[in-house]
Amino acid sequence: MLAAKFHIDIVSETERLLQRQIQLSVPDIVVGELESLARRPGAAGRDARVALELISTRKIHRVSSKEQSNADKALLEASGHASVIVATADLELRRMIRDRGKPVIIFREKAKLELDGIEPSYW
Repeated sequence: MLAAKFHIDIVSETERLLQRQIQLSVPDIVVGELESLARRPGAAGRDARVALELISTRKIHRVSSKEQSNADKALLEASGHASVIVATADLELRRMIRDRGKPVIIFREKAKLELDGIEPSYW
């Protein structure tokens, strides 16, 4: 939703950051939370609708998760896969993923993404 709020092309910016072509994926539970938010009025609803449109138009792959209780748990589960880097603005989720020794893509300065935990050149 931050990408929508600050008009960032998340796909292009992630490819720039990682210096390669990537396949973005989103857990189904995250999509469900976005759909719920999208029904609300105001900025949060608008940003969720833009995020859902991005998922659809950029053909972002939707994945099922074993952990279906909430989005944070699904993203934490996904971070355990070898080829996955989670992108999050949630500080607690970021800390949990970093505590597992995994990198995280974070949002900086309302304008760009950064990789926390490993340099792109080491990929």
